[in-house]
Amino acid sequence: MTIKIDFPGAIGEHLQKEYGGVAEFQTAATQMLALSWYQQGFLSLGQIATWLNHDVYTMAGILKQHRIPMNYSEADLQHDLEVSQVQHAP
Repeated sequence: MTIKIDFPGAIGEHLQKEYGGVAEFQTAATQMLALSWYQQGFLSLGQIATWLNHDVYTMAGILKQHRIPMNYSEADLQHDLEVSQVQHAP
């Protein structure tokens, strides 16, 4: 799906210059949108990683750079502990 966003002339020109070109601005805007939707719980880490063409480890680093906490619940932790115990059982 493609979504088009129109910026008024001066705003679009300003943002394009700030990011060093149209492609860089598009990349930054897409990343900001993905991070925002992740923060709001609309998308998972895997979904934004896929969207932005990163693996989940790189995406976790990007979240850290932007000081965005991982959406990781107590249930997620419990599941990971159980899986870890099964994989490391003698």
